[in-house]
Amino acid sequence: MKVLTIHNMGNPLKRRAGVISIESLFKNYSEEIKCLNHDARIRLPEKIKNMNFDLIILGPTFLYSRFNPQLLNKFKKEYNFIANIETCKIALPQDEYTYSEILDEWMCDWKISRIYSVLPKFKELIYPKFIKNGEIKEGFTMYINKKLINKFKNKETNYRKIDVSYRASALPESYGSIGQLKRDIGLTTSKKLKNICNLNTDISIDNKKIITGNKWYEFLENSKSCIVTPSGSSLFDPKGSIRISVEKYKLKYPKSKFKEVEKNCFPNLDKQYIMTAISPRNIEAGLAGTVQICIDCEFSDILKANKDYIPLKEDLSNIQEVIDIITNENKLNKIAKNCKKALLDSKKLNEDFLLEEIIEYANKFKVMKEKSYQEDKLFDTFLSRYRLIEKKSFIFQVIKQMFIDTIKKIIGKQNYRRILIYSLSKKNKIF
Repeated sequence: MKVLTIHNMGNPLKRRAGVISIESLFKNYSEEIKCLNHDARIRLPEKIKNMNFDLIILGPTFLYSRFNPQLLNKFKKEYNFIANIETCKIALPQDEYTYSEILDEWMCDWKISRIYSVLPKFKELIYPKFIKNGEIKEGFTMYINKKLINKFKNKETNYRKIDVSYRASALPESYGSIGQLKRDIGLTTSKKLKNICNLNTDISIDNKKIITGNKWYEFLENSKSCIVTPSGSSLFDPKGSIRISVEKYKLKYPKSKFKEVEKNCFPNLDKQYIMTAISPRNIEAGLAGTVQICIDCEFSDILKANKDYIPLKEDLSNIQEVIDIITNENKLNKIAKNCKKALLDSKKLNEDFLLEEIIEYANKFKVMKEKSYQEDKLFDTFLSRYRLIEKKSFIFQVIKQMFIDTIKKIIGKQNYRRILIYSLSKKNKIF
């Protein structure tokens, strides 16, 4: 089986493990499946474009190009051959609440077979055109595999030094009040805990204190519990007009607060829809055995309040109940075990289950064609050379990023953002 997966992960030095995992689903999966895990910024030879792929997967970072009209037009032109291939085509979008109109039309134009949506309960709203002919199944922003499970050492609660931990930063106002909750809950909970008890906390919303890679997993495993906020948005922005409006307003009034931005950019629209789902943070914390203190929301029908996590009310009115649980080691251990079991027992979160499901689905699309030894040999040769091609591209991307960073320093981040937002809004014809 020949598989083409397309991503746009960008600078290789800044790629996160969770993103790499979902963008490389079929890479090195088995000897029977030959997968080209392709960086969209590398030009594909015409001979490769003309191959009879059995499966094509459009990854989340490739589909994020809808946020940038110039990049989207470039990718649509470069990869338009996908629209004309009669094979199984899968899309794995994320953040579907923004620019969903573009996404919906794109999926129809390229005749995508199946979308794995993180927000399947809103499929009629997000994909009004695609849903008429295409198939939509539930998808996730992270899947569980053996490699991820083995990242954690099953550290016992009594060996963990931090009682409550938290790392996050506020999202732009275009994510609605849910995005602001990431910052607000960290500040208010930290103050509340310091005032009423003597717990060892490590709570920060400072971007400089963000932890990544293996250090993040170690941080989780050193925490008895952690605060987790909803992942998603409370604003539905199908045209991206809210996003552009917010960015322009913040450039003009950088010190403006959420309520002011809401009043001027999206009055009466916040919380019309609460579009949330289980997140990588939920999965990582669960596998680490770190009990989650969660603002109650939608966890894709996998995690249940009071059994798999401790519910925390947004106004913190039940904070004493939360403290009573996190200071009770037996209760903590029970919730931690329940959560880990719920995650590991969930078939739909299992990466192997997903891959087998996709392969079975792709096999239904197979058209009986004469096997081409020449084409297979060409594909094998290209795969063997691809690592070198990728390496050259990586060097170019790193240099390009250094150049962009230098420009930002010279003209200032605010001016750089101003130019970028002006360019995006002009191309989107919003203003």
